Amino acid sequence: MLGLVLAFGALLALAFGVAGCEDSPPEALGPGIWVAAVQAATLPPQPGLVAAPVRVFDAVSGTERQFGPPSAYILVNWSPDGRHLAALGLDESDKGPAPHFRIWNARGGVVLDRSYGDLVDFPSQLDWSPDGSRLAATTSRGVAMLDSSGREVGSATSTPRADGSSGISRLQWVSPWSPDSGHFVVPMNGLLLVVDREGHGGEYEF
Repeated sequence: MLGLVLAFGALLALAFGVAGCEDSPPEALGPGIWVAAVQAATLPPQPGLVAAPVRVFDAVSGTERQFGPPSAYILVNWSPDGRHLAALGLDESDKGPAPHFRIWNARGGVVLDRSYGDLVDFPSQLDWSPDGSRLAATTSRGVAMLDSSGREVGSATSTPRADGSSGISRLQWVSPWSPDSGHFVVPMNGLLLVVDREGHGGEYEF
């Protein structure tokens, strides 16, 4: 699975997260079109991880800041209200690439820094609720529901297939969150896993 993560990083020289903000409160980004750009991991003939901070800049004015610490970030995602930025990345360690999950506030302060010993519980996707109050972190086991400060409020697991394997797929052209930020849905193992904003979930056939 780690090979897939690095391969994804190699396909994208940059990963982007974009937040458009107007009349933002002091805790959020100022008005503008804010882009978060990261340097992705590389594969042979230049193996290894490229550690760099997240570059956050206003595409209109050119105003720029950096969110750290440096790492090989592979995914970034702004909250819709522009108050928080979430990212997945890889750090170098004695045992090889170590996955981690970070959340920053709009000033670049780290509000969550979580490391993972393996990739089993490492999120493969991060999806903010429309109101920015919840972050659904989807793993190979299910969905962990977090608030904007990174505190886990609950989790729901998916039933593995008969052979014990697990798989996640996207519903094309469908937002995973309900418009009222009440429920999140992800197709896993041939079923729909539906999770409410408190992390309680159930599975349904589709």
